[in-house]
Amino acid sequence: MMAGRLGKSAQWLSYIERGERSADRLSVLVPIAELLGVTVADLTDERPAAVVRDAEHECVHAVRLTLSGFGFVGMDASAHPVVDHDALRERVRIAWDLTHEARYGELGRVLPELVPDCERSAWIGRHAGGFRLVAELYHAVAATMAELGDADAAWVAADRSAVAAAHAGDTVLAAASSFRLGHAFLSAGRLEQAARTVEVAAQALLPAAWAGDPDATALWGALNLVRAITAARTGDGSAALGAIGNAEAAAGRLGDRYHDRRFDTEFGARNVALHAVAVAVELGDGAEALRRWGDVDVSELSAERRARLLVDVARAHALRRQGDAAMRALEEAEQLAPEMIRFHWLARETVLGLLRRRRGRATAGKVDLAVRMG
Repeated sequence: MMAGRLGKSAQWLSYIERGERSADRLSVLVPIAELLGVTVADLTDERPAAVVRDAEHECVHAVRLTLSGFGFVGMDASAHPVVDHDALRERVRIAWDLTHEARYGELGRVLPELVPDCERSAWIGRHAGGFRLVAELYHAVAATMAELGDADAAWVAADRSAVAAAHAGDTVLAAASSFRLGHAFLSAGRLEQAARTVEVAAQALLPAAWAGDPDATALWGALNLVRAITAARTGDGSAALGAIGNAEAAAGRLGDRYHDRRFDTEFGARNVALHAVAVAVELGDGAEALRRWGDVDVSELSAERRARLLVDVARAHALRRQGDAAMRALEEAEQLAPEMIRFHWLARETVLGLLRRRRGRATAGKVDLAVRMG
């Protein structure tokens, strides 16, 4: 029986077939598509939710052009002035601040000069600190591109960060590049690649993490959060909850007040709680997501993280057919991070779903937000 092979009840499958339960999430669609030997697109009359990406932020175009101009290896040091490394580090820190605050327009104006400046500094001086700075900057680029839906640019940036980290001789920083790459694959819906990427990196970090290295422990925990979302999107609730449990254990070893700043993953107990909400939503349990949301402490989390949580809260309300509550969550998220909400595919998917509800008319709030999203 198909329901049994999916690990679901016959009643659950009956609800899906009759349209009484939502089947527009990847965690529902992917296992069914794999079992039937078809694509997700074959199961839908329109584009799958994961590719609701028809709007493009101006930052994406700027980053693509910047990444296309890679030509710093082997340059003549005498043709370029000496770089002020302290000033360069401060500029990278500003870029990360813009990333955390989801101020992507400003970031897109900063990166075209900052990326080549960092690359020139690293390759001319060929010292570990310069390459480490390049890796950290490319992490910010990869994180931004994943949020804005350009998985290819995120992949390129994550790959370059790994190369720079290798030149710096920093294996943990190189593993952090796998964290960014995992998010790039998630953004593209390439779940098998996301799972493989974080699995390899997590295994490599495990000895150092269990030996008590706080950087390795934090990164191992962050990789488990990517594991959790990946598993949830494939409908594997057991694996998703197991990965959340691993991340909780890592956060517990680091202490309740720990907040990763070296790799800018924001890993800590608060971010683990935020991901537990996301996992519940991906598994289709809106009630559990809202219950967990009530326990999330968002203090010390960035505007981007808080807005992303509210998108999952909106999705949880949508699962429970609470359209007004979903819109309130999205509007609150928009106030925190307007550029992210207007361009993030999950936020766009949620608004689109609310507009398509068969019962009732679209409210002015839904229409206004949809218009702002383009």
